Amino acid sequence: QMYMPLNDPDLGVRKKCLAVLSHLIFNDMMKVKGHISRIAMCMRSSEDEYVRQEAQAFFATLAKKSHNNSNPIYNLLPDMLSNLTKQLSSQELTNTDFDFIMELLLGFISQSKHQDALKEKLLMRFEAVEDQAEWRSLAMCVKRLGYSEKGMRRAMELLRCYKHALGEPTVYRIFEDMISHARKSCDKKGDMKD
Repeated sequence: QMYMPLNDPDLGVRKKCLAVLSHLIFNDMMKVKGHISRIAMCMRSSEDEYVRQEAQAFFATLAKKSHNNSNPIYNLLPDMLSNLTKQLSSQELTNTDFDFIMELLLGFISQSKHQDALKEKLLMRFEAVEDQAEWRSLAMCVKRLGYSEKGMRRAMELLRCYKHALGEPTVYRIFEDMISHARKSCDKKGDMKD
């Protein structure tokens, strides 16, 4: 119920709601749980500039609140991605807005171990998804998570999870670009073994 005013047509209500939620969450009066994607939805291009900036600042502050080397955004991302792809499928979110939001959120995942673990979770999620729009979204997110040798090896091992999605042209191009980029960067470094 606390997140519902973020969808209110009145701009003042949305601003106040975001400010109150930020205050409650950052002062440990409220746990960050399942509805956090509603704050991410405040970063849509159709939203007021002030609300967009405040939502971006919320996630930047949240990313800094790590405890014992854990990243709260890393922990919340799988559920946020699921909710945002549902919004994308129902056309409440455009592809451009989805890409922007995910680029911002994935940018807070800086540790390669978190990137690799998240990449693995996303690749495994392909098995449960039948919607082509979700395939494209998942593939785009996987691509944005970098190209470590370990991550690329695990992606090859998990081919069974996403091979059905490679029939979709955009998904195929994304994976093709990932492989090409990984080869180039590994050739430069001399890291990757065949």
